[in-house]
Amino acid sequence: LPPQLVDMNDVSTPGKHYMFTGYPHKALGTVYGKRKIVGQLHSYTDRASETAIYTQIDANPTWNIAINFDAKRAKDDKGRTVTPKERKGMSGGGVWNFDDGIQLPGLPKIRLCGVGIEHHKKQKCLLATKINFVLESIRSGFPALAPFLPNSTTLEVVIEDKSR
Repeated sequence: LPPQLVDMNDVSTPGKHYMFTGYPHKALGTVYGKRKIVGQLHSYTDRASETAIYTQIDANPTWNIAINFDAKRAKDDKGRTVTPKERKGMSGGGVWNFDDGIQLPGLPKIRLCGVGIEHHKKQKCLLATKINFVLESIRSGFPALAPFLPNSTTLEVVIEDKSR
């Protein structure tokens, strides 16, 4: 993914649009004899949750993104109300924001900003870790990769070796 399509400085404000993508485990199948797993990409788009939700789910808006998710009001691409697949298995899928903050001609106005990690049914939200936290952690742990990673202007991660 080109660095221009990665949002290393996403600020999750209530009402901002996000899309979670991934492969729910109930939507996967196995092609026996070919050692192959097949599945269909699922996505869910909604707005960022209110700030108060973060304390309810023990998360932090500095490195997390929470979006509203109510399975009873999910719709398909034709606008029909559907019952989505169980979210289990979607962890690790991309989270994308719809932000034209970069305003570069020819580039889509959607950028990778996080990695999905949890579904909180009671609070009706999906939770992600911001991509800047993930990539800055990689940068800190593997300095040789730093030249190949986009930079965050809002976060620095320092990994300490406590095994010594």
